[in-house]
Amino acid sequence: MNAKGRPIELNGKTYNMVYTSAAMLEVYDKYGDVSGMADKLDANQKEAARIVPWLVSLLCNQGIMLDTGNTKPNNPDLITPEWVALYTMPKDWQGMLSEAMAAIAIGNGTYHESEEGPVDVVLEELEKNADSGEV
Repeated sequence: MNAKGRPIELNGKTYNMVYTSAAMLEVYDKYGDVSGMADKLDANQKEAARIVPWLVSLLCNQGIMLDTGNTKPNNPDLITPEWVALYTMPKDWQGMLSEAMAAIAIGNGTYHESEEGPVDVVLEELEKNADSGEV
């Protein structure tokens, strides 16, 4: 399993969510950027119900393609957003989304380890600026 991502278990199988340049381009094409996607997630529950399975399948498929070396769309190991939606419960989505965002932070290089565990340095900086009143 590629160490550049975050593991997630779906339907009894462990997948590795990886945010590659190809995944970044997909996010850009669909939402403009990660912030645009996050805004859509926050906008309404119906939109989030479409985004979460799409994002999880996108990131898992990057890991699958890296592991198998097969980037063809007909790769039988690839999963679809519909498959993710079928094999997950809405109660699982917050955890899945957290792991997906951690994979994105790793891919963007904004993720590091501390004594307390992994830290997203961009999020850390935003929180520090919010606490001090800076934007």
